[in-house]
Amino acid sequence: MKDNQKDTCNFQEVMVIRKKYPQLQAIDQMTSDWIVNENDKNLLEDYFKQQAENADTI
Repeated sequence: MKDNQKDTCNFQEVMVIRKKYPQLQAIDQMTSDWIVNENDKNLLEDYFKQQAENADTI
């Protein structure tokens, strides 16, 4: 089976599952505005630094 045929098969399987379980669409809607951007790395660094300060690690 070619890769693109395999991808199409997987896509069709996913669509069947989505129709069977509509709650998955709700999860998509809740997470649709989540994006990964350059700021995320800085936010994580700040978070872990603050956690370390709170625990008196640094």
